[in-house]
Amino acid sequence: MPQTHDITLNDVGYAVVPGSFRKRSAPPLDGTQSREVRRIELGPFAGGQGQAIASGARRGWSSVGAGPCFDGQGIEPFPHAIGYTDAGLLDLPATGKRAHGLVAGNNAYVGIGQRLYKSVALTGGTWGDFAVAVDFGTGFVISGLAYFQDDVMVLSSSGNDLRRHNTASGNTVIWRGGEKGQVGCGYAGELIYAARAANKQEEIRLSGTKWNGAAVTHTRYLDSPVLTMALYNGKVAIATKTSLWLMGGQPYPGEPDDPTVSADTSKAPAWIGDPEPLMTHGTVATGDDFTFLCSYRGRLYTWLAGRVAALDDAAGRGRWERMGPEGVRCWGGTVVGDWLAVAIEGRYGGQELWGFNGDGWWLLARRESPGMLWPCVVGGAGNRDLLLFRDGSATYDLYRLIWRGASVHTYAVASSWTSSLLDAGDATREKCWRAIGSTFAQPASRGNAASADRITVTLEYSLDDGATWAVAASASTTAASARGLTLQSAFETNPAGPPASRHLQVRVSWSSISDWAPVLVNAWVEYVPLDNAPPRRRWELAVDAGDRRVRRDGNRDARDGRQAAAALWEAWEGRHTLRFVEPGRAFWEPGHLPSLALWLKADTLSGLLDGEPVARWPDATGIGVAATQASAANRPRYRVGAQHGLPAVRFDGNDWLTVASRLGITEQPFSQFAVWKAGGPQQALMLWANSSGLLVTDFDDDVGIYSGGVVFNFDAHPFGQWRLVAGIHDGAAGSLTVDGGAPTIGDTGALAPGGDLTIGAGVAGADRWLQGDLGELVITRAALTTAERQRLEGYAAHKWGLVANLPGDHPYRDEPPLAEYRVRIEEIEERVGKPGDAGRWGQSVVALTLAEV
Repeated sequence: MPQTHDITLNDVGYAVVPGSFRKRSAPPLDGTQSREVRRIELGPFAGGQGQAIASGARRGWSSVGAGPCFDGQGIEPFPHAIGYTDAGLLDLPATGKRAHGLVAGNNAYVGIGQRLYKSVALTGGTWGDFAVAVDFGTGFVISGLAYFQDDVMVLSSSGNDLRRHNTASGNTVIWRGGEKGQVGCGYAGELIYAARAANKQEEIRLSGTKWNGAAVTHTRYLDSPVLTMALYNGKVAIATKTSLWLMGGQPYPGEPDDPTVSADTSKAPAWIGDPEPLMTHGTVATGDDFTFLCSYRGRLYTWLAGRVAALDDAAGRGRWERMGPEGVRCWGGTVVGDWLAVAIEGRYGGQELWGFNGDGWWLLARRESPGMLWPCVVGGAGNRDLLLFRDGSATYDLYRLIWRGASVHTYAVASSWTSSLLDAGDATREKCWRAIGSTFAQPASRGNAASADRITVTLEYSLDDGATWAVAASASTTAASARGLTLQSAFETNPAGPPASRHLQVRVSWSSISDWAPVLVNAWVEYVPLDNAPPRRRWELAVDAGDRRVRRDGNRDARDGRQAAAALWEAWEGRHTLRFVEPGRAFWEPGHLPSLALWLKADTLSGLLDGEPVARWPDATGIGVAATQASAANRPRYRVGAQHGLPAVRFDGNDWLTVASRLGITEQPFSQFAVWKAGGPQQALMLWANSSGLLVTDFDDDVGIYSGGVVFNFDAHPFGQWRLVAGIHDGAAGSLTVDGGAPTIGDTGALAPGGDLTIGAGVAGADRWLQGDLGELVITRAALTTAERQRLEGYAAHKWGLVANLPGDHPYRDEPPLAEYRVRIEEIEERVGKPGDAGRWGQSVVALTLAEV
């Protein structure tokens, strides 16, 4: 068909002024250079963990058994932990039976149920069974312990009088007859406590002592039931169901009559000071709110609405700030060894122990069961700092958080640090990951420098948000005195080529740790950001907008110059997106698809002779992935002249290739298109590793796609013939088109890719082996539009000599699709010359700058 115009702009033909056409590259829409190799640096790590998607380098995600060293400039395995089965523990802590702990005198104490237990001496270097300090008898339920004048005050929720245990003598007495309390706190040499008595749950009592030694009790009333108390910045913080109060002041013992003063009368004892309202929570505390209340580094911490919250009164904000891990339930918290330790049932499953060191939160331990309950401070007894009970068990875990020496260290036996999801600041763009590495360094030997124990460190990465992990590098060493170690891997050397995805995670792990471990100070990845569209283009040209223009086919253009120019000015003023076909009528190809993820075409394979095995089939998009086969026995073969003079990759029933990537496809919709010839039934062209289907295959003379459901074109496509197949995975709106016919619409299922992609067989070459040829395979990250699908069909039909497969009304039955771009007019200038009489508007040109969008 003769060409009528030089260019087509918005389906309107124009003649280009000779010598005016220029084609250039335009910068990407976001102003970046899409092929520049960039680097993400991770570290130092002072910020701790819990950041899901990285916006900085100081925090990671959920990393079990890792802690900061060198003030957070590095991380190492932490803390040291052992399990201990205690024969002296007669009351078993459980979710419904709380354990309370404190340090007083020369021992750590734990109160559970009806008994108060005492640890080995704080100066004892070896941990031993708890001894029963006091058995209060059946029916007594300990609800709290409070430090009181170097003794232990035992509070009870079962209506019993307060008990005082003397840490020096071991004697226990009723403190004051009739005085009861469920929660309390020692302050100013006295006790502040709440009995939670019927109709008096908002009452707090303040003990006092008169000038003559007699006991006296003062009372104050708050706004709602008292929940718990804790020391905070020289006062007692009291949490009620609706508010937070501070109770300070001093007890005044009063004075007797002074006989030297006429008419002098005694002065009554008093507590000088009243509760100060600090804040109202805003909601009524329920469930496990205020399971713990601790003062740590000048701030007050608690559990509120499913998350650790903090109050900094010095900031003057007057509110709780959510700042710690979140979970389904909290099982207590305590301050120990300059850490705030909190036990929770994690929101993402599992039982977890988190530690806060003032800069960041660290996941110290995690397991599925049994539950981690009621952390208690043990103050160095047995060279241990923290005790963590197990649900319903006499076995508990002892942690060392403070370094005491080379043999009394804080190393965990295994550990890992996991980064947040790394998206390089743009979660919408695919990245080609080029290299990965980690650095271990330290200015001085840590641990036992004389150790000969073998340590293994491993560097891994994940492209599917932590679902699966691949090892990038690993090393083992026995040189504890060696202070530097580097792990790194260049992805471009992989047989499958550099992986591509929107996110990447890095994990560094230590194993076989005894008494030394290298310090991780840095991790990094290198990447190239990839545009989902081809590089932008820009055209500069001038078109003829005069009267009585002659077209290229010799006929006169029906429009006059004024109409031609006006259409261009209107498009510029409206910022319209226009369809543009440039001079030369270049043919369209899949590289023009805006969401192209994979393009394998047999005619790009080079250096192979007919019948030679194909070990690596590179992607034609330039992203860098490839389909590979490591086993020589399972490699398909390169065949020349397979169809229309073009080569194909031939599979003979036990061959397949693997693409080690999800290609950035994490959800539907997405599409696939293939030029192939299947030799028999039950043959899969492509299938991801999670058996989510996502395949084009033959079933009993039918062609179908699958992603949890199946759509078929029935009984119309016999084997042994070349076919053009397009499948769109979009749930209930999925479709399948064979040889450009009418699409079959149906529910393909809702599954998305997971793991590696197998081409030529079922998952990892397990079944449904292909016997036939594959000429071309295209995968996109979006649903193909009708126009895009038909262009693919027209492109492939003309290239592969399959035009006869297309129906007669297919738009590209007669001619292949032309390369077409979506553009806007960025600049426009009209130049008028040689004005004529009233019958002629004149000879005019319009200069344009078009930019691809």
